[in-house]
Amino acid sequence: MGGLKIATDKIRQPNKDNPYGYYELEKIKDLKNDKSCFGQAEGKAVKVISMLLKDLPQNKKYKLIFMQRKMDEILASQRKMLKHRKKEDKTTDLEMGRLYKKHLKDIRLYLGEKSNIEVMYVSYNKLLHDPKKNIKIINRFFDNGLNTDKMESAIDPSLYRNRDIK
Repeated sequence: MGGLKIATDKIRQPNKDNPYGYYELEKIKDLKNDKSCFGQAEGKAVKVISMLLKDLPQNKKYKLIFMQRKMDEILASQRKMLKHRKKEDKTTDLEMGRLYKKHLKDIRLYLGEKSNIEVMYVSYNKLLHDPKKNIKIINRFFDNGLNTDKMESAIDPSLYRNRDIK
């Protein structure tokens, strides 16, 4: 909504977990082995999960918005998605949380060493709590070239379903 073009193949359709659909490239999941999807993504916004950030082509420059969220909410969301897909994961929340926190620490160190990746960390929770303020900060990261009014109007608080579980 801010005005950036989005790289998406529209393969994943809207569902119970994401009723507005997915802005993703399915080929990104194989980024480790095949970087060809970046040909169609040049100059566009691309969703890349944190586990794949080390596999980004090194000969490109990136502006990365790294969305952060409360761990309890991440775990609750993951459990719901697995349940909806009728998949079972025997890993406990405690263990999954420990593994994910370690991964986040490692990826933050990695990104801090990369001169070709400019990173902005954004709290999902703070963004939803005070959209106007946080969208203004994101806009500065993109040299004030975004449509902040449209960005703010796109936020749907009804989709914030996995909040503060404790």
